[in-house]
Amino acid sequence: DDEDGDEDGVSPCAGDCDDADGSLHPGAVDTCEDGVDQDCSGVADDGPGCAVLPCQPLEALDGFTGFYCADAYPWKEARAQCVSLGGDLAWFDSLGQALHVRALVNALYGGNGELWFGLDDQDADESFLWSASGTAPTWVAWAVGQPDNGGEGEGCGSMAGNGLWNDVACEGARRSVC
Repeated sequence: DDEDGDEDGVSPCAGDCDDADGSLHPGAVDTCEDGVDQDCSGVADDGPGCAVLPCQPLEALDGFTGFYCADAYPWKEARAQCVSLGGDLAWFDSLGQALHVRALVNALYGGNGELWFGLDDQDADESFLWSASGTAPTWVAWAVGQPDNGGEGEGCGSMAGNGLWNDVACEGARRSVC
């Protein structure tokens, strides 16, 4: 449907992200600090003069809400950033939820690189637990041959662009999902 429902001069086919609200469309000025993506860029509050937030809101499947943090840090610093936002590195209730979150990050932010999420074995070697709760996952999405503890200190979970997990050294810098 190429109709311009809100009569803002931009149809959904031309990139209007909300055809029911005439103030939301490509080319609109993105108002700072209101949490709304007026210019349909996929990032709220990124207009001229706005302070770019280090982490962008991410709403996904089955009640998952969180943040995608584009600045790359080692695992502990990434976790501290998530805690400062009132949460923790992400944990997922299902494989579908994890894959959906990963697909959103890829689509919205072009984040095909590996991401930190909240799985680690730093307290119990080779027993990966959700860092927020200290509980074992009820399902896993390890890539073939993982976890392999293939290098010294591979105690942190990293998610590839396809959603599969790998154990990697915690000191490497990666983007993260909170």
